[in-house]
Amino acid sequence: MLAMLNRPPSAHDDIDAGYRPGSLWLCDIGAFVALRVTSGLAVWRARHFVPGVLDQLHGPKPLAAYGMTRLSATAAPPCIDVVRPADGAIATIGFTADGALDRAALARFLGEATGRVVRWYDQSGHGLHAIASLAAAPTVALGRAQALVFDGMDTPDRPAGDRFMEIPPGLQVRLNHCSAFACGRAASSQTASVFFQLGARGASDRIVVGGCLPGSTQIAALIGGRLAPSSRFPIQSLRVAGVTTQPDRAHVIHDEDGFTTITPLPATTLTGGFIGGCDLGLSGCVELASVIVLDGPVFGPGDSNHDAIRACQYTALGIVPQTRDVYVADGDSITEGMGATGGDNYPRQMEALLTHPARIYNCGLSGDTLAGRDRNYAHLIAPLFGLRAGRNVLSIFAGTNDLALGASAASLAAHLRSYCARARATGFEVIVATTLPRPDLGPAQQRELHAHNAFLRQEWRSFCDGVADMEADPDLASRAADPAYFADGLHPTSLGYAHIAQIMAAAVNSLVR
Repeated sequence: MLAMLNRPPSAHDDIDAGYRPGSLWLCDIGAFVALRVTSGLAVWRARHFVPGVLDQLHGPKPLAAYGMTRLSATAAPPCIDVVRPADGAIATIGFTADGALDRAALARFLGEATGRVVRWYDQSGHGLHAIASLAAAPTVALGRAQALVFDGMDTPDRPAGDRFMEIPPGLQVRLNHCSAFACGRAASSQTASVFFQLGARGASDRIVVGGCLPGSTQIAALIGGRLAPSSRFPIQSLRVAGVTTQPDRAHVIHDEDGFTTITPLPATTLTGGFIGGCDLGLSGCVELASVIVLDGPVFGPGDSNHDAIRACQYTALGIVPQTRDVYVADGDSITEGMGATGGDNYPRQMEALLTHPARIYNCGLSGDTLAGRDRNYAHLIAPLFGLRAGRNVLSIFAGTNDLALGASAASLAAHLRSYCARARATGFEVIVATTLPRPDLGPAQQRELHAHNAFLRQEWRSFCDGVADMEADPDLASRAADPAYFADGLHPTSLGYAHIAQIMAAAVNSLVR
């Protein structure tokens, strides 16, 4: 039995309430498994992850299954083959006795380095291991070993391009009678990214799941050449997404909701597939903890197979469905994470720094202006307000592109006041960020930049709830020419984003007490 309630289990959640040994409970503070349940007494134990999702399925059988935890108690293969960048050596990393990735073995092989994963072993028993060339391989590192990172964004060590693994053509899937799920998330809401594809590259009949439209903020699926977007779910908060099909309908499934499209689907057989971004020319960044393909349909919450997949894959990322707070990061390319390696933008790095767990949305859009964020607030940001969240915090870190286009400090102030008024009317607590120094601006533009930052420091209390003073950080303010901190003089590296994350997290934590 699966319970998804906004409280931890107690001794009274016993056999009389319908629970059995092995029952899974998900709530906003973690995952719990029932060890002993008798009438009047239940013993529950916290779990960091829940292996064995394949063992809990009934009906549809797994055709292929890839995971960073063991997906079945009987799964024999290891987890991944990793290439060490320093010398090109390859190591096979398996699982520990309890089903977790063998982090000790990964640490001995990689140390603090980031490795390239060239093989992800199939745990279904069919031997359909996903493989990648070194150039297209996703990455893994000890600090983020719960997921593979498919980073197609331009970074200092890797030019922009698809990062994907190929599922061999031995995978045979019926378009109108299958299910496929992924556990993962995108680095940004504004950069379209693909989670997985079933079928050959460029085929008219295929299934593609991800943010399938450039700039889309919603999970979507391309099913047999027909696009089926989710009605409302933001892709960047994603934990579990997938599709399930039968001849008369296809259903896009994600954590909280879904979208059904009634379309007679042909009995086409899809051959092989891909994990990660490919085929659609998209270059976003996604983290994936698992991908599972089944030979039959699974429909909606309440279906035991759907709930088993949902529960086990949630915990694979160390994240449970309900979180206490919502944090939305809005801005331009610096919020989106241009220049970061492996998706380490500052909202991503803030996860470990917030004093309260939060569902984080990265809504940064490269090249956008503060005027543009103000104009698009209603349809891009306002829908992310969490009605059930304890706190809703929004930060706005934009204005540098306005200044580069000749805007004045006065116009920035007007847009910022307008933006903050809209956000506070929605119910957000709002943090504004000062603008980082920008060496390519002329003298007049530099004066406007400093005037804008001075205005924020002096007047922020009149229109928002906090300020994150990026310009005041000595490392960020003085190291634009240091490649360790800035990739191109404008966009920070992962190290630079770590400084931004600390400053922004301190501002958020000062509100959420």
